[in-house]
Amino acid sequence: MKNIIINEFRKFFRNPFMLVCFLIFPIIMIYLLGNLVENVQTCDETIGNIKVAYTAQDVDFGSLYQNDDVQFLPMEQTEGQAKLNDGQVNGYFKIDEAGLTLFEGSSVLYNSVVKGIANGYLLQKSVYESIVKDNPVAMANIHMSEEDHTVKKEANASMTMFDYYAVAMSIMTALYAAMASSMVFTEERKYKTMNRLITSPMNKFKIFSGICIGQIPFVILQFVVLLSFSAIAFHANYAPTFLGKVLLFLLLIVTGVLFSILGVVISLVFRKSMAVPIFLIVWVSLLLSGCFAKAMTLEPICNFLPPYLVRQAAFSLNVFGDHGPAIRVILVEVAIIIGLILVGGLIFSKKQEERV
Repeated sequence: MKNIIINEFRKFFRNPFMLVCFLIFPIIMIYLLGNLVENVQTCDETIGNIKVAYTAQDVDFGSLYQNDDVQFLPMEQTEGQAKLNDGQVNGYFKIDEAGLTLFEGSSVLYNSVVKGIANGYLLQKSVYESIVKDNPVAMANIHMSEEDHTVKKEANASMTMFDYYAVAMSIMTALYAAMASSMVFTEERKYKTMNRLITSPMNKFKIFSGICIGQIPFVILQFVVLLSFSAIAFHANYAPTFLGKVLLFLLLIVTGVLFSILGVVISLVFRKSMAVPIFLIVWVSLLLSGCFAKAMTLEPICNFLPPYLVRQAAFSLNVFGDHGPAIRVILVEVAIIIGLILVGGLIFSKKQEERV
């Protein structure tokens, strides 16, 4: 099994085309898109004039939160959800006997702001109820101070187009790993070595697992080169914390491994090369997910596309330092990887000698 893993890793270095496509081309794309698109669009979004719809009795958020940049609009639930779906408001929540229910829109940025407002209200309400319950007399002695105790904590507002495309092109590289690995068994058939694998005395499941594991070292090398070069040459910024950077690196690696193993399974099932169909499918999904240009993001279709889900998780890390989406995506991807190895190993174990 060790020899199979080493052999799979060496295959990439025997193919100059693969080295150019997966190590050099993404860096060129980051440079070109980062320079060309920066004059057309900006990576940052200005947060202002937020419209939040709400349904609540005995609560006037307009007077509770006096902020010129946030407009609170009281309305019925049906109207609030309709306006949210139409994009007329940035968020909607209702407060009733069951508590606070938050309805999110399509923008991760505005969702985070509205969620912060809702959490702030719940915290304030919790503190108030606790004081009333434990010491109601103390409420009469509370005096509001004019002093501002707010601690402002900004997001990664200096995000540039190089930051954006360093992540976007990394996602592109991860998905196109399926195209490279889809030629694994195709090449075995081409060089008449497929039957040698099938008839090998070694456990077939171990052979297939070794081939899959053999894709991992090159995936790691890809992202070490890509992310390091982007940070040094283009001054690309990643997550604000060390843990965030580790999670981003892990997110991209696991995504790359997932699509590499998917490509291996595809090459096992289909006798002919599927590199071209995979290229087209990945390219369209990247385009609709806004990886080449944010303006091309197609909603709501993009919400179901892997590159968009990975992109959102990556930018939640980079902009807000939110680890949750990345961890969820990683766990789902690991589960899919295990499933693909089991299914692929079962298919390969039942393989009979192929006619040449």
